[in-house]
Amino acid sequence: MPSPADRQLCAAAAAGDLNGVEAAFAAGADHAAVCESGETALHAATFSGNLEVVKTFLKRGARISKDLLSAVQGRIESIRISAEKGMVDYEAVEAWKAFAGGLYTATVRQELPDLVKNLTAASPDERYSAIQRVSSCVAALNLLVADENPEIRAMAQHALKMAAGVRKR
Repeated sequence: MPSPADRQLCAAAAAGDLNGVEAAFAAGADHAAVCESGETALHAATFSGNLEVVKTFLKRGARISKDLLSAVQGRIESIRISAEKGMVDYEAVEAWKAFAGGLYTATVRQELPDLVKNLTAASPDERYSAIQRVSSCVAALNLLVADENPEIRAMAQHALKMAAGVRKR
């Protein structure tokens, strides 16, 4: 059974209410709270479509999972089909694609410390895996080069330089 603060968090997250989410956290809500619906509060926040609300969860330590990213892709596909049938505007598809891009960048931001560490790992397999990962997320890393956090900016720049140096060999 969720605590009162967790219930407040779930309701605010589902509504995309940034002030309500911040108030729930101030009241002691857990970023990993499971709502009465069975989904996590982060899941509810994600499907509110408010990236600032999601970022608030991430600042509190929540992690975006591959399952959550897959669920968002499913939502985009559903909206695309609805747009093809004239039920919604294609602008909704594009808005959700942009939102998914923001989630993906946030995911890369979460992975960045491990990614940089693995780029300089002693194991060739770890380095190779890290280089493949960098190659698949160059666009997100380029966005993170302008991140507000200087440590994140430096790690993104380092990852891009390391991968570029390896690709030139």
